[in-house]
Amino acid sequence: MRIALIDGTKKHTYYPVGLLRIGAYLKDIGHEVELFYKDLPSQNNTFDEYWISAIFTFEIAHVKKLIRYFSQKGKVRVGGISPTIMPEAFKNEPCELSIGRMTEAEIYPLDYSLLKEKPEYSMAKITDGCIRKCAFCAVPKLEPKYIERPNWKADILETTKFVVLSDNNYTARPLDKMREDAEYFQDLKKTTKNKYIDFNQAIDARLITEEMAEILGKMPINPMRFSYDGPQERGHIQTAIERMAAQGKKTFIIYMLYNFTDTIPYAYQRMEELVLLQERLGVNITVFPMRYQPLDCEDTDRAYVGKHWTMQARKNFMSAINQYSIGGQFSFPSVDEFRYWLGDSAEKFTALMAYPKAKELFSRRKEELRKIHEKERGAKSGQTKERD
Repeated sequence: MRIALIDGTKKHTYYPVGLLRIGAYLKDIGHEVELFYKDLPSQNNTFDEYWISAIFTFEIAHVKKLIRYFSQKGKVRVGGISPTIMPEAFKNEPCELSIGRMTEAEIYPLDYSLLKEKPEYSMAKITDGCIRKCAFCAVPKLEPKYIERPNWKADILETTKFVVLSDNNYTARPLDKMREDAEYFQDLKKTTKNKYIDFNQAIDARLITEEMAEILGKMPINPMRFSYDGPQERGHIQTAIERMAAQGKKTFIIYMLYNFTDTIPYAYQRMEELVLLQERLGVNITVFPMRYQPLDCEDTDRAYVGKHWTMQARKNFMSAINQYSIGGQFSFPSVDEFRYWLGDSAEKFTALMAYPKAKELFSRRKEELRKIHEKERGAKSGQTKERD
C-alpha cells in the first residue's frame, strides 16, 4: 500500500519527528511511504492512504481543508497533538483519528531517508513527560509520565552538524544519568561531525544546582535555553544563568510567556531583569517572547487576548519585536538600548503598548538605531586605523 505522510503544519521549524518514526514503522511492515512536510502530493502523485499530522489547535481549520481534499483521493488518517487534545473538532470530518501516540512506531529510530534533503541536524529525545503541571502546557495531557526513552541514541546520526534535543524537562533527570549523558556528548563531539547540542524546549532553571551546573557545563550545549514564564522562575532564572556562566556558557536564549495571566508591566520587568543580568555577567542573553494561545479551542485567527492584555498591546508588542529583529527575538547589546526601544520604566512601556501609532514609532526608532550603529562602527573603524 502507498501511504503519504503529510505534515499539516503551515510553518516548519524542525523535521516532523513523529512522521519520521511512523514512516520507519510503515516501511518495516511492507508499505511504500513518501513524506511531505514542505510541500503536498502533486495532482498526479496518488496514494492509497493519506496520514496527516496535526499539531497546533489554531491550525485545525487548515488541517480540515487538507482532510477534505485528500479524502477525495483515498483514506485519510489524522493524528498528533490537535486530535489528541480536541478530538471533537474532527467529529464530522471524513477521516479516521489516531489519538495519542502510535505505540507500535515508538520503538523505531527516525528514518531520515524520508527527507528530501540531506539532514543538517539530528533530532532526539532522551526523556518523555515533565514533573511540572503548568496550566499553559499540554505536556501533562500528552505525556503524563516522566520516563527515559531507552533507545534515544539511535536517532543521532554521525554525519550531522549538531543535535536538537526535544526533552520537555531534561533537568528532572537523575544526576548519575546526566553524567553518563555528558560523557556521551563529549565523545560525540570528538568522534563525529556533531559539534554541539541544543535543548530546544529549554531546561528547567528551578532545578539547576551547583552540581548539576557542573555536569551541564561539560556538555557542548549551545545555546543554553531557559524559560521565564512567571514569578515561579524569578530568582531561579538569575541563579541558573549565573551558575552556567561560571561554567563557561556565554550564550543564552530565554523563552518568555506573555498574554497568559501576566500583566503588561510584568513583561517589561522580566525583560529588564535579564538585560541587566546580561550586562553584569558579560554574557549574551536573548529574550524570545512566546505569546500564549489556548490549547482547547481552534481560534483560527489567533485572536485570544489575555485578561491583563489588550489587542492593541498585543499588536504593539509584536510590532516592537518584528521591527527590532527578524527572528522574533530581542537581543539588546545594552540596557540603554533596551530602554530606548521599550521605555525606561514599566509605566512608559505600558503606555507605549497602548499607543495607537506604535508601529510607526518603532519604524522611526529602527532607522534612528541604524544610524547610531553605523556611527559607532565608523568610530571603531577609525580607531583601528589609528592603531595600525
